[in-house]
Amino acid sequence: MIIWIVFHIFVIQMKIIGLSGKSGSGKTTLLNAIREKFTPEEVCILSLDNYYKKRTKQQKDGKGYYNFDLMSSFDWDKVV
Repeated sequence: MIIWIVFHIFVIQMKIIGLSGKSGSGKTTLLNAIREKFTPEEVCILSLDNYYKKRTKQQKDGKGYYNFDLMSSFDWDKVV
């Protein structure tokens, strides 16, 4: 008895798109609009909004304000 095993190879065309901009510029709104056009299997969004350090560990700018646009605002160990 011969058993034939057939493998189907699917070619997946993946695109990686980066989106950047200042705080409050509409990045998350745009990403949510894009997400609505696809199924969960078709799109994966990695948002750095989920990786900010706690406010108590944030640096303040020269005027004493928290500056979330600084690269040091993110917990890079958790991102990787």
